[in-house]
Amino acid sequence: MTNKLAFILGIRPDVIRAALVINQLRRYSDMEMVFIWSGQHYSDNLKSIFFRELDIEPAEIDLGCGGETDADVVASVVSKLFPVLRDLNPVAAVFLGDTNTTTGALAAAQLNIPIVHIEGCMRSYDWRMPEEKYRTVTDSRPTFTVSVEINAATDSQTKINPSAAHTPHAEKLQRKK
Repeated sequence: MTNKLAFILGIRPDVIRAALVINQLRRYSDMEMVFIWSGQHYSDNLKSIFFRELDIEPAEIDLGCGGETDADVVASVVSKLFPVLRDLNPVAAVFLGDTNTTTGALAAAQLNIPIVHIEGCMRSYDWRMPEEKYRTVTDSRPTFTVSVEINAATDSQTKINPSAAHTPHAEKLQRKK
């Protein structure tokens, strides 16, 4: 099958948010959804219990990323995800949230794989917060960005390509133009 979609997650809240999407994507017969787990959360109470309780098949690939600092985890995600994406050659790589795991979008960018970023929460515009750093870096390259904020496509602080930005209120934004 040539239509592969890489869906990359790494923490408990993202599993909860993505449960329905993952199970729906796995039902398509003309596409293979490959679930990749970064390993940012790895214990039973932060990972496996949610797969069981939400009836999600475990990830096909577990990168086992880790480290003592955020920088260690980010480096591990990018370096371990790169060969996986290279070998899979998916039509797109989907990242959910604003965590260390989303920095794996750099690996997809290096391979010229289209990136879909579904943001995890509201922007703070505060670079002291790790999530704001990851969101901003990840949003600088995606082919398609889904934001929870209505002004994401027009806010100059977001650094999102307006043609790639999509919000739940995109129709309202189009009418304002």
